[in-house]
Amino acid sequence: MEQSVLRPSLLGSLLFALRSNLRQRERVLLFELARTWHSSTDPSPRERRHVGIAMVGPRTVGHWSGGDGTLDFFDAKGVVDAVCAAFQVSAEYAEVRHTSLHPGRTAEVRVGGQRLGVVGQLHPALAERLDLGEAQILVAELDFERLVQAREPFMTVQTPSRFPPADRDISFFVDAATRHDELERAISDAAGGLLEDVRLFDVFRGGSVPAGRKSLAFALRYRAQDRTLEDDEVSAAHARVEHAVQSRFGAEVRGR
Repeated sequence: MEQSVLRPSLLGSLLFALRSNLRQRERVLLFELARTWHSSTDPSPRERRHVGIAMVGPRTVGHWSGGDGTLDFFDAKGVVDAVCAAFQVSAEYAEVRHTSLHPGRTAEVRVGGQRLGVVGQLHPALAERLDLGEAQILVAELDFERLVQAREPFMTVQTPSRFPPADRDISFFVDAATRHDELERAISDAAGGLLEDVRLFDVFRGGSVPAGRKSLAFALRYRAQDRTLEDDEVSAAHARVEHAVQSRFGAEVRGR
C-alpha cells in the first residue's frame, strides 16, 4: 500500500488521486473529509476529522473566448474562505513555512488566534518527485473539528408580529459633535423590548437652530409580539427615550 491506514494528513491521498485524474484531464479539483490520526500521550493515537483540498489547472473550463489564467494561491485561499464562511467563521492568514509547500506561497489558516490549517502551493520539487508535472498544484488542509467548534450560532428568524405598530417621532437639539449612532443606541436601550425600529430621518443646522447645535429627528416604531399596545405603554416607553437623550446628551426635546 502507498498510504498508511492511520493517516496524519489527507494531502498524500489527495495528491495520488490528483495524479490519477491528471492522466485524463488538465483541470482537477478534489476535496476529502476524513479521519486523521495524531500522536498523543495515550497508547492510542488521537483521531480528528480534517478537510483536504487539491486543485490544479485552468481557472475556468475551456471556452472559445480563451481562458483567464490558471488556478493559483488566491483561488485556493478563496475556497478556504468559502468553507469557513459556510460555518460563519472568519479566517485569518499568517505567513508560515511548510516542508511540502512553496516558500512565499503558503499561509497558516487561523481562527480566533488558533491554528486551523494550512493553504498553499505544493513545492515544485515534491510535485516533480510525485510525477505531477510542472503546473501549480494548490492544496489546503483544515482541522474540521476545530472549524465546527469555532462556528457562530446560525441566525434565527423571528415571525413578524401580527399586531399593529405604534409610530412616534422625536426631534431635539443636540451638540453638533454628537454622533447619531450613539443616539440610536441610547434610544434603543431606553425604549426596551417594545421598540421594533428606530430611524434617523432629518438633520438640520442653521436657521433657528442654536449655534454649535444641530436638530435631529428620529422615527420610532413600537410593537409587541403578543398584543396590541395600549397608548399608555407607548407613552411610558417614549418618555424613557426623551429622558435618556436629555440626561445623557443634554438634548433639548422639541415640541415639549
